[in-house]
Amino acid sequence: MKHLNRNKNRFVEYFLLLLTLFSLIITYIIGELYFYTPNGTADYVVYEKYLSFFQYKSEYSESGQGLIYYYLVSFISYLRNNSVTNLNEVNFINANIHFTNFLIYSLGLIGFYYLLKRYGFRKTSIYISLAAVNFCMPIFIMRAQLKPEVIAFGLLPWILLGLENYFEKPSIKSFLVPLFPMTILLNTKGSITGMVALFLFLS
Repeated sequence: MKHLNRNKNRFVEYFLLLLTLFSLIITYIIGELYFYTPNGTADYVVYEKYLSFFQYKSEYSESGQGLIYYYLVSFISYLRNNSVTNLNEVNFINANIHFTNFLIYSLGLIGFYYLLKRYGFRKTSIYISLAAVNFCMPIFIMRAQLKPEVIAFGLLPWILLGLENYFEKPSIKSFLVPLFPMTILLNTKGSITGMVALFLFLS
């Protein structure tokens, strides 16, 4: 009987894992098809100049904030530039923004999985929560925009996980692990720095 229950629980875990992965991929596809980023919105008009800087279309970034997010979008564009033409240039930019956000967001989901697992949550509960997050409208919109807020989602769980390990077993190595993503995050954008610093202080 215990063997049957164990197999049943394992089947449920695998099913929910596949459901989480399916929800991640399907929301990515829907986002790229129906949430068109380079459409003249205020956010894109403001931040597009940072992409131009990394694409050698401008000599100055005119930015007082960190540019790591825009570098990543430009780097993905560079890796995929063999598929761009004059006819699909705007679609190409849109696809690269969504794909970059997808990679960063997926990194954050993995981090939250390990963080929640460390806090003692069951795998089934974690998978259900992550699948629900994939369909959460504010998260959905965040994944579709050319804005660095997605960096906070991608790095925050790893910072918290690293700090948990450090406070449990303090050492130079365990201190340096969360320091790298924390440095990136705190130099991304002023508003993100303030919110993350406040969150870490309260934690």
